Amino acid sequence: MVRNSPILFERCQPVQFMSTSDRSIYDSIRKQPESFCLSTLESCARTLKLLEPNNPDMESAVGHLHASLRGLVNTQMKKERESLEANPDSIRNSTKLEMKRMRQLDIIMKDVEQTSTTPRVVGLKNVIDIGNGYRLRSLNGTQDAKYVDSIWPYSSSKSLKMIERQIDADNRNSTITGYSCCLGVEYDKQLVGCIIRHRNGSLGILHVDNDHRRKGLGAILVEVASRAIMQRNEKLFAYVVDGNNESMNFFSKLGWVKSDPAGKRGTGKRKAKRKWEKPYDNQ
Repeated sequence: MVRNSPILFERCQPVQFMSTSDRSIYDSIRKQPESFCLSTLESCARTLKLLEPNNPDMESAVGHLHASLRGLVNTQMKKERESLEANPDSIRNSTKLEMKRMRQLDIIMKDVEQTSTTPRVVGLKNVIDIGNGYRLRSLNGTQDAKYVDSIWPYSSSKSLKMIERQIDADNRNSTITGYSCCLGVEYDKQLVGCIIRHRNGSLGILHVDNDHRRKGLGAILVEVASRAIMQRNEKLFAYVVDGNNESMNFFSKLGWVKSDPAGKRGTGKRKAKRKWEKPYDNQ
């Protein structure tokens, strides 16, 4: 309309976003040509912020625009996952989808950074919307220990109290530092995933319910908990049992490395636990 109307074109001031701190949500399914490129809906949202900064409905309108785009992106990702499941031997599709998942994770983590009071960190009172109906929050020992214990493969008659104490201890540290390491993901007000920090300082009991996997939730739990540990200036590590290729691949993709890759492996029923670390200079 503007292009075909000389008078309107003359009176309208052209605007181009030459730089932006917001990575395009659409970038998770299709790479943008430049870092400052935004989708049409995102451009409308950005323009609305500039034109109506004092409008009380502005934030709500921007939220609706972003929600619409997220719905489009997630539908596309869902269709691609279904296509991959129908054709599991398609290596090319699998690789492309994994790259898109990682880009989507980067964008979600950017949102976490912008909505949290401390970059990429969840405090005791923070509840962060991470999209698609999922919310990230700190765990509560009394309320959430049963869920964590129920999904832990090494659960025993004494493990429930142990987990409750570990969560409570981390929450006491969070009261001092402001950063929580024991985290849960909620969907429809029910926990569907978790991660805790053991008394020895390692991250562990990382879990996402089957119906909610392959959505980047596990990576979000690890990344946000890792940020909390970094903010405390403490060592960041976890243990993975030898032979657990799924977990090893998962941590590798997030930039973690084996601290002793040549170490002796366990034999028989008792497999060795290998220590994995993520150097701070990779953050």
